[in-house]
Parts: sequence; structure tokens; C-alpha cells
Amino acid sequence: MFLDYLIPRQLTYAIYLFLIIVPPLMSTYLHMRLFGVTLIVIVTLVYVFLLYAYISFFCLLAGVGTIHLIYIILHNKCCRECPVLFG
Repeated sequence: MFLDYLIPRQLTYAIYLFLIIVPPLMSTYLHMRLFGVTLIVIVTLVYVFLLYAYISFFCLLAGVGTIHLIYIILHNKCCRECPVLFG
């Protein structure tokens, strides 16, 4: 909201989405690239739901993203893909 006077809010949203989605997609780890795809799916669903009823974008993004990260941690995906760092 602080930037609304400088740049349009849609541009602020686009920059935010770029900064949270692109880094996982650029990862060399498969589980992180899948997390990036999960974020794209979440953003798409939020956009569709926002057309019909207001929901909190950040709450849905955080909730589903956290569930995906818990899956990665519980199934020890990091250790299998890079035992040098996580072994």
C-alpha cells in the first residue's frame, strides 16, 4: 500500500509474484522446482476464487506452500538430492 502512489498495485503484485515464484523454478533441485509449480497453481486458484469471493491471498499461499514444504521435509527430499549439503 505504501507504493500505491508511485506504481500501480498490479505491478507491485507482479513483482512480488516474480520474486517468490522464479527462484524456486530456477533451482537445480527437482523438489524445489516442483514447489515453484505448486506456487503457480496456488496463484492461479487464488485468482479464480477472487473473481467469485474475496479470500486472503497470503493466507492461502502460506497454508498450501507450508504443506508442500512439510512434505519435502518429512520425505527428506533434500538429503536424497544433495547428500553433500544435507547428509
